[in-house]
Amino acid sequence: MYIFLIICFYLFPLNIQSIVCPVYNFFNNETNIIHSCDRNVSLCTYITTQSNSRRCLGIYTFNKNLETIENLISIRQLGIVDDFEEKYSNTTECILDVDKTGSHLLCRCNSNNCTLKWKTAENLHDNFYQKHKLMKPYEYFNWFLPLMITLTIIIFIFISIIIIIIILKCNIYRKRHEKDDQSYLANTSVASTNISNAEIDEFLSSNPTYQSIISHGKSSIIYRAWTTGKESLPHEKKLVAVKLYYSPQYKNVFENEVQTLRMVHHTAIVKFISHGWHDLCPYIILEYHDIGSLTNYLRSNKLSWSTCYSFLVSLLGAIDYLHYEDLSPTDYLTSKRIRKPIIVHRDIKSSNILVKTNPDLSLCLCDFGLAKILPPVLTPNDFIQIGTYRYMAPELLELAITHTSDALCKVDMYAVGLVMWEIVTQCQDYPCLLEYQLPYTEYVSMNEINENKILDTLHRIVVNEKIRPIIHRTDSMHSKISAVSSIIEDCWKHEPESRINARPALHRLRNLE
Repeated sequence: MYIFLIICFYLFPLNIQSIVCPVYNFFNNETNIIHSCDRNVSLCTYITTQSNSRRCLGIYTFNKNLETIENLISIRQLGIVDDFEEKYSNTTECILDVDKTGSHLLCRCNSNNCTLKWKTAENLHDNFYQKHKLMKPYEYFNWFLPLMITLTIIIFIFISIIIIIIILKCNIYRKRHEKDDQSYLANTSVASTNISNAEIDEFLSSNPTYQSIISHGKSSIIYRAWTTGKESLPHEKKLVAVKLYYSPQYKNVFENEVQTLRMVHHTAIVKFISHGWHDLCPYIILEYHDIGSLTNYLRSNKLSWSTCYSFLVSLLGAIDYLHYEDLSPTDYLTSKRIRKPIIVHRDIKSSNILVKTNPDLSLCLCDFGLAKILPPVLTPNDFIQIGTYRYMAPELLELAITHTSDALCKVDMYAVGLVMWEIVTQCQDYPCLLEYQLPYTEYVSMNEINENKILDTLHRIVVNEKIRPIIHRTDSMHSKISAVSSIIEDCWKHEPESRINARPALHRLRNLE
């Protein structure tokens, strides 16, 4: 029987397949995953199996983006596995596919070292996404790109609507101001008083005597004149000041002053009466104040604290009125009055301030030829170097002014600080007895006429060396004088952003009463 079996084995040999499979398990090695047994010969062993039901098994790690570059797939485990499924019986290549967990790649094959020569399955991507129930990249872009385009369009439409609303608001604001200007210009053509311009023409035609001249400047001469109010009591005389410009070339300055004075109504601002033309020269009729300018008054008078305080409050009150827009409701505006915008004087100095006596001594701001009614939109022409050099702020001397309405107001406040210094140093309670002088007289003589020299000197003193008029502080200084001195120093600070505005300065001053 035994001999029969041997004879049958040789006559009818069994078809038993012999294959070589590499074996590697990362759990038993410190290097963990490897990329090839060729590079790590000592880590792999090779086993030959002679069973038709055994296959080479490979388990691999991979890049989760499913890149098929070879060095992105690494060997996790190699071995031999019993496999009785017919579909792997003739599989000689290692075709990588996602395992049941979806976290590794796997292949089974029945050729020598086949697990070291792997390929990826054609449907590997689909299998991976199906295992993890993920959205494929092309499906992601199918909804993401339309969403982004839609959001972009919505944002663009929203921004466009905002821009359109802003433009419409600006147009409405501009038209409203144009309407106010037109209303104002219409009002300026109407006489505001019963004084007859014919009387002024008659006065000017009679060649006024020298005694009638109040003052004269670069562009005009001011006369004192008597006139009769035709609509008031018969033969009642009224004393007025007539400001006559030298020639028609000052038409723009004249019209600017008329426009500004017709718009303002304040007890500390000179009262406008009328205007007209005489022999091709424009003139303005103003309220008359017999004491004259603050400059002349301070030259010959020392001030009590009450007078000093009255001067300071009236001056700051006028500037506060000019620098702030009238926000009164439209219902409160009369038919002949429009809402006053922000106005900057641009030539504040003691010679442009009058002393008035009704009812008590106080100040009255005048000469608005260089004044500026600030429009909604400012232009570079609004920031030119204009005014009197001696009272000019450092940023204007340096031509480095910021293009904002607040910057123009701060230029006025610097000049206000210098005028306040002129007033305080002539107060009887000031620590030192000083002769009256204009600011920076020790550097720029009052008789100096060379404008370039004046400008160069003031630029060096005010801008470069940051010198200001001296305030004599002593231990025995009057407390109110000391408080006013602090306000003055806040008015003429070098940096305009640090300079105080008119309203807080006026508030601090009123607290001294």
